[in-house]
Amino acid sequence: MPIVDENVTLTLSFVLTRLFSTQAQLSAARRPSSDLANRSSCKMKFQELAGQGASMESTITAVLLIVLLTGWHLHNRRHPGWLASNDGRFYVLCGYPLVTVAAYWLVTAPAATTWEWAFGNAWALVAMVAFVLGFDALNRATVQHGERAQDFETVELTNAAISEGDQPPAAAR
Repeated sequence: MPIVDENVTLTLSFVLTRLFSTQAQLSAARRPSSDLANRSSCKMKFQELAGQGASMESTITAVLLIVLLTGWHLHNRRHPGWLASNDGRFYVLCGYPLVTVAAYWLVTAPAATTWEWAFGNAWALVAMVAFVLGFDALNRATVQHGERAQDFETVELTNAAISEGDQPPAAAR
């Protein structure tokens, strides 16, 4: 069994590269281009560096998000109900891409009062609900398996279940 689930890592990296690849295009479209000819070369260099910083911010966010979610996934896989609950795994694995979409909208928002910020918060809320449902299902599966195991261990042997040849000697009773 591999240490890192390759499907999760590949999915996260694909989603993040697709979402954050347009960050540089969005930041370039927001800069006014009509008055660039009138500015000095020093100001143009500053804007170029500022534009590179915006794309670097999204790259750092994407890499940090992949590292954090991969580490958290490795921790979550150790949950006792991980192999026992398909629903729990489904909701938790759905939560990872939802977090990436939320992070994308929050990073691309120019201010905390724009619709992008509200959209990012809505995606974050959906991701939170997915994680809550997932961990609830994982915990419920663990409790159900524990109860079944406890019931199985406490079954008493009755005379009806044991044949006459399997009865202990009378002295041992």
